[in-house]
Parts: sequence; C-alpha cells; structure tokens
Amino acid sequence: MSQQPEQSGGSTAKWLAIMVVMIAVIIIGIWIYKWITWIIYGFIALLIVIPLFLNRKWVSKIIAWIRGTYKKHIALGIITTLGALAAFLPFSAFLVGKTIWEYFIVKKKKNGIVQTQEPAELNNETNDELLSKADDLLTKNIDSKFPPTEQ
Repeated sequence: MSQQPEQSGGSTAKWLAIMVVMIAVIIIGIWIYKWITWIIYGFIALLIVIPLFLNRKWVSKIIAWIRGTYKKHIALGIITTLGALAAFLPFSAFLVGKTIWEYFIVKKKKNGIVQTQEPAELNNETNDELLSKADDLLTKNIDSKFPPTEQ
C-alpha cells in the first residue's frame, strides 16, 4: 500500500476561502440593498412631487393661506406652518388618490353638467360623425372679418 503525504493546512485554506467568499457576498448584498432602497426612496419622492406639481393650484392656495396667517400674526403663521408640516404626508396621499381618480375617470361637460363616462363610452362616434363636426366648426363664422384668434 502506498501512503499519501499529509496535506498540512488544507482544511484551513478551504475555510479561509469560504470566509472570503461569504464576506464578498455579504458586501455585495449590502451594496445591492442600498441601491434598491435608494431607488425606492426616489420613487416615493416622485410619487409625492408629481401630484404636488399636477395640483399646483391647490398647493398655491394653501401657501397663500399660510402667508396670510403670517400677515395676521406671526405666532399664528408659525402654528399654521407646523400644522402644514404635520399634514404634509396625509395631504400628499390625498393628492395621489385624487390624481389617480381623475386619471381613470374621464369627466365630460355637457350643458353645464359634469358627467362621468367610462373610456370605452367615449369612442361611440364614428369617424364620419367626427369629420362632419369638424367641417361644421371650420365653416362656421368663415365670413367674419377677424381671424379666429381675435374673435
């Protein structure tokens, strides 16, 4: 029988390699986790900023109201500013819901009455009806002496 020479430090080298690989995997995992959280925080920020921009009339009215409270009394202005900061996230959530609602529900004004319609109901008119309406609009007031922008 032949004897195999003993491998000194063989098991230690394996454990060292396993430790290096585990440390590398942990570092890469932490790095990926930080990137994913950064992307999620970016989407949350966009989810807050975009509805604020789309509903800028409401936001400007609230800012004008807060400025008006400063004109009345400084302490009242500070209190309203703190209240606005406390109500910012619920207000942003409301604006997100309002924006989604307005996006999926199409409002059509008809004789001064606001009616909601499903998007499928909007395409009931044929192309010929739409073209005839366009022709009526184009031929209407053609004898006017003013251009259409000045009427």
